[in-house]
Amino acid sequence: MPSYLRSQSVPLSATIFTDITHWSATNPQLLDALYQSPYAVQSVFRSLPPLARLYVTRLLYLPENESTPTLEAFRKSLRRRQRALDRHDAAIRALRELRVFTTSPSGLNASLHDPSKIVLHPTFARELRRSVSNSIPSVFGGGSGSSDPKDLDSFAADRLESILNFLVESTNHNSIPSGIIDALVHIGVLEQRREGLTITSAGFHFLLKDTSAQLWILLRSVLSSMFPADVEALTLVFQLGVSTAGRFYDISNLSATQQELIRELHHLGIVILNKNTFQVTVVGVRLLANATRSSAGPSDGMTLTKSAGEIQVFVETNFRVYAYTTSVFQINLLALFTHMRYRLPSMVVGHLTRDAVRKALMNGITADQIIGYLNAHAHPRMKKGTIPANVSDEIRLWEAEQDRVQTKPGVLLSDFSHGFESVLSYARDLNAVLWSAPEREMLVVSKNTFDQVKRFIRDSGIQ
Repeated sequence: MPSYLRSQSVPLSATIFTDITHWSATNPQLLDALYQSPYAVQSVFRSLPPLARLYVTRLLYLPENESTPTLEAFRKSLRRRQRALDRHDAAIRALRELRVFTTSPSGLNASLHDPSKIVLHPTFARELRRSVSNSIPSVFGGGSGSSDPKDLDSFAADRLESILNFLVESTNHNSIPSGIIDALVHIGVLEQRREGLTITSAGFHFLLKDTSAQLWILLRSVLSSMFPADVEALTLVFQLGVSTAGRFYDISNLSATQQELIRELHHLGIVILNKNTFQVTVVGVRLLANATRSSAGPSDGMTLTKSAGEIQVFVETNFRVYAYTTSVFQINLLALFTHMRYRLPSMVVGHLTRDAVRKALMNGITADQIIGYLNAHAHPRMKKGTIPANVSDEIRLWEAEQDRVQTKPGVLLSDFSHGFESVLSYARDLNAVLWSAPEREMLVVSKNTFDQVKRFIRDSGIQ
């Protein structure tokens, strides 16, 4: 049986830093080893909340003979407003999860507001000071030469488009490597059914994200599925964020694990692998510029941005669809829920039929996602910039037909002290939410996913 048939779904809202926190809970030595790299330290520092970064800088150059501040002293320096205190608690929590903050030996098991004195992780502090003083070695030995950035961009775009096209077709397994298929199934974008690999509701949500978020999610899933808790692999990723786009770096400077990861990153368009050298694309260099960009989107689960290729859509009241595009990906994406009739050089004509929409709904795509996609790409001359009301209402009615007599066992979660939004986002990424009331901080998750949600709550320290 192929390995992708045995993979388990993981949430799209997770990031590499979420994984590092999870791995370090069972492997405390992971962060000690990771902080040996100044590039990893820089990336972790950038991923921290703004207030957490402020706390780190306040301690970074504190003289050894000066009294170490306490957590309570940090709280007292804030304005007495609940929002400021909540940000303080979130900052301290992030610092402790990544072990950037440590307490004195007597306070290692201290609670969040324990007044024990705190210090920075010694290795983290040392490497961060080296980074600030610009006394770290050149990444990958400095490299030599360079290539045209336009060629790099073209390569990266082609690689990503091939993956996106595979997602909407899900037929030709030879079009992308098996490792990438593993990663797509691992994050729940694809799932195996009797008829073969099929895109899920989470997969459609993934396609609507911007390209930076898509690449970050793919990179993170490759790491978690193929290189879990591997310090060498994580260090390589952080080094890519400070490398020079187009520069030729000698691959012999990398370990065997890192060379294997470079081959996977080549398939993602993050690097270009040559015979004895590799180049980082512009996309690869910028990938870590905003480390948490791919984490949970808006609370309604919709991120209405163009993924790849331009498309402008006219939807008529008779359900006829006219799409102006030359992008193969956008045409294939539209065909997931539209019966395609004609294809012209710069336009395709389709029809929103009950059978086509119901097929998409059965694959997990929701009516709101279909309507959101059509509205996001509506032609500027469309009245009010949205599809006709009778079309959107009919799509929702077709969806409601599937829910008339369905019952599903579930588990009610309530009485959250904090972190409700994180749990709700995680459950939505698992397609586990049966009902939610954010204003009352209550939700019902499906019974078969309750253990995963419960584990997330426990690992995150929410309850």
